[in-house]
Order: sequence, then structure tokens, then C-alpha cells
Amino acid sequence: MEFTQLQREPSLASRVTESMLATIASGGFAPGDWLPSERELSDQFGVSRTVIREAVRGLEAKGVVEVRSGRGVRVAHVSSSRVSESLQLYLSGAQSQQLLGPPEISEVRATLELRLVELACEKATEADLDEIQASLTDMAAAATAVAAAAMSVRLAWISSRSASVAFSHASSTRRSSSVARTSLISGGPSSCCDCAPLR
Repeated sequence: MEFTQLQREPSLASRVTESMLATIASGGFAPGDWLPSERELSDQFGVSRTVIREAVRGLEAKGVVEVRSGRGVRVAHVSSSRVSESLQLYLSGAQSQQLLGPPEISEVRATLELRLVELACEKATEADLDEIQASLTDMAAAATAVAAAAMSVRLAWISSRSASVAFSHASSTRRSSSVARTSLISGGPSSCCDCAPLR
């Protein structure tokens, strides 16, 4: 007969963290609100201040609260950049652990992007449309500039190549002329006839 493995209970700090997180998420405290003092939280939860400190550190690590030295703990404003960073970190970890692959990510993106396009079409204002048009114009201008730069590089390469070929041809021609003149002056043998050298 085998014994059943016991489930480890969460620590007091973890339980306090989850309780505070649930209260904040439900609207009990709005962004910018100050939480009760460490002593008040200790009395409310019936735990030591050490447990409260650990719970607050857990909330701070999650980006839920901000700890201001000498002032207390305030509920943080959750920015879109922080959410984006957390999501990117999760996706990177999930891919490295082979929990998510390109097919799953593409499926989620396709679902979200289609819905986002629908919402953008429904809620777009004239100012939004003008901004989109300006962005498209900038993108077209940037693409044209890149194409022009690429063409300039290509033409410069062709020009340098042509100059190199012309210089090589001119050098070869000068060498041939010089050899011919030297042969005539020195009276060397000629491959075209058996005439005697000039005196």
C-alpha cells in the first residue's frame, strides 16, 4: 500500500498576495489609491508585518503596486507597454519550452488582428482616417526613398565597373602599342613578315 502525496499549502505571504490582488482587480482600490499602512494590513489579515512585506514585494514584482519609501504603497497604473513586455516575455518562454510554436502563434494573431480590423472600421473617426492616410503616405515616400537609394548604389557600382573595364582596356592598348614601337625600333623579328630590320 502506498501513501498519498500531500499537497503543499501556499505560504501565508502568497495567500495575502492573492487576496490583495483580488481586491485590487475587483475595483476595491483604483490606480493611484494608497493601500492601508503595513500595521493596518497586518491587523486586517492577522499576520505579521514580515508576511505583509513579502506580499507587497510580490505585488510590486507583478507591477500591481508601487512602493514609495516613507510614504507607503500605491496601486500602480498599468501601462500598455508593461502588458506588452509581459506578453513578449511569456511568448519567449513558451516558445523556448516548446509550449507554443509558430502555428499556434499565427492562429492567435490571425484571430486577434481580424477582430481589431473590424473594431477599427467601426470606431474610426475622421481624425483616425487622416492619421492612417498620413502614415500610408509616409510609408510610400520611405519606400520610394529606399528604392532611389538602391538605384543610386547600383548605378554607382555600374559606373565604377565600367570605368575599371575602360581603364584596363586602355592600359592593355598602351602596352601593346609600346611593345610594337619597341620591336620596330630595336629591329626585332616580326611575326607578319621576314623583312630585314631598318638601318
